[in-house]
Amino acid sequence: MLTYLLLAAIFLLHQESLACPEGTIEGLTPDVCYFFSIDKLDWLGSEDKCIFYGGHLASVGSAFENNFLQTQAKKAFSDDVTFYLGGSNFYPLEEFNDIDQWNWIDGAPFSYQNFAPGQQPGKHQLGVFYANIQSGQWYSDFNFTETPRYYVCRVPNGKVDCDQGAYYYLNNKCYWIASGVTFSKTTKSCQNNSANLASIHSDLDNTLVTQVTTGLDLSVATSTAQAIVRNNWKEGVEPSFPETMCVIMEGEYWTGGDEFLCEIFPTVSFNNAGICEKAVQVTPVKHVSEMRQEKKLRIMREGLRRRHEKKIVTKKGQI
Repeated sequence: MLTYLLLAAIFLLHQESLACPEGTIEGLTPDVCYFFSIDKLDWLGSEDKCIFYGGHLASVGSAFENNFLQTQAKKAFSDDVTFYLGGSNFYPLEEFNDIDQWNWIDGAPFSYQNFAPGQQPGKHQLGVFYANIQSGQWYSDFNFTETPRYYVCRVPNGKVDCDQGAYYYLNNKCYWIASGVTFSKTTKSCQNNSANLASIHSDLDNTLVTQVTTGLDLSVATSTAQAIVRNNWKEGVEPSFPETMCVIMEGEYWTGGDEFLCEIFPTVSFNNAGICEKAVQVTPVKHVSEMRQEKKLRIMREGLRRRHEKKIVTKKGQI
């Protein structure tokens, strides 16, 4: 019986380790947690608050997720009818006929949408969108994101070692703007914080760095051809190496910079520092209930040990 209880306690302890952080709720899978706000902010303020919590405004990848958020929002935001999601076209990754397309701030694919009729942006029109709690449909907000609303954050299931910048769960990296002006000084700034100047290894990396650098032309990659794993040169023209000292992002595309542009007179080519990146891991956080389970487990183990010792003593007495 004690062995059975011990195994049951181990199972419960394992289940507790998957619990979402306090103040959040588990999504459709154990690795997804959501925070439903208690205050109202504009869209940019909402995203800043989500970054503070270690996440981003929520992206939605399916009708199931949309229905889940709608159901939970009805409980959390009973005194209102709308809440912000993480969709905008402030950070345009695609453009058709001068219309910037919607995308998710956390870099998730924009493969599902549930807009009410007539909510797509027009030419040169930038904005965000929010969800209606009653219908679950999405509505555009082109009011420079100044309207305060409730919001939903998607946060990691555990503690993230990201003291500065923003964490992106899709590639487990933190990004932030480095100090310094020249390529060498920005590189040193990143290294002083146990990080590196950002390098691009996939379409996802390129998407996330593009969003971080929106509105800036920044030095983001190393100078060797071997380090450029994902090729996205502007107009398809790759610069010559080793003459190229740094790589400069212009939107989602890259150009090469020589010593003059990267070290001697960098403000000609980019108007700020660089982007640091740091690979991080999510560490499970113990909760009060989990610690209680551990205490019960220790007590059960001690009881089992004493019972086993008592049996040994009894057998010796019978010999």
